[in-house]
Amino acid sequence: MKWLHKVIGEIQQGARVSGVPVVFLQHNGEASYRVETGTPGGEIHAAIVPAPGDIVLAENSAGGYYGTDETVRTVGVDHVVVTGYATDLCFGTTYRRGISMGYDMTLVPDGHFTPDGGPPSFPAPEVRIQWSNHVLPKAGNTDRTSQVKPAQEVRFT
Repeated sequence: MKWLHKVIGEIQQGARVSGVPVVFLQHNGEASYRVETGTPGGEIHAAIVPAPGDIVLAENSAGGYYGTDETVRTVGVDHVVVTGYATDLCFGTTYRRGISMGYDMTLVPDGHFTPDGGPPSFPAPEVRIQWSNHVLPKAGNTDRTSQVKPAQEVRFT
């Protein structure tokens, strides 16, 4: 996972240098859930810890906008660059909901990961990630953009 932390950290730094808000969605898991709040699995990894001025919002559902949309819009966000963990759940839902809620969206194909899990008949994580990279940007909204940009091509203005 060091590669993922490196990619996310570089994107965060690019946003900060450009004066673009960096917003963290920290899963607010229930007791006994693998990312339970206050447990090592539920904490933001030390390699990508928020900097002063970054915004940390509790993610109370599989998508990042439930109860957070007003805060995100208040700081002037209209374009979301999505990176993170749990491609099939939080990442994908956040991307789909973002485009339908009127945000421009950028998917970073080398900036997300999903763990192995499920029955043996499930596709491997790499297959699910490739599928997400292909399908998610096709989410449509005629008023907004939905694009794929590798981490090295992400620019903030």
